[in-house]
Amino acid sequence: MNGMDLVELKKCKMEFNRKNFIEDIVNIDFEGDLKKCAETMGFSVAGLRKLIYADSSGGKESLDKIYKYCKKTNRDPEKYIFVKQ
Repeated sequence: MNGMDLVELKKCKMEFNRKNFIEDIVNIDFEGDLKKCAETMGFSVAGLRKLIYADSSGGKESLDKIYKYCKKTNRDPEKYIFVKQ
C-alpha cells in the first residue's frame, strides 16, 4: 500500500484525474463519444458528464467503474484515480 497503513489510508481521500481520463479514455477509446463511453462503463450520460465537468472528485461507485474499466483494458488505474493525503 505504498508505505501507508490502513489507519492512514482511511484518512485519505480518493481523487479523480479528469484530464488524463478525457485525453486517454474518452478521446482515444471512444473518439469523444460520451454516450458510448458512459454505456460501456456503466454510467448514465448525465452521471459521466457530472463526473467530468463538475467540481467533484467522484464517489466510490464512479471510481470503481473507472478502476474496473482500466483493469479490463490493461491500463494503470493510478493514472486516473489516486490517493490524496
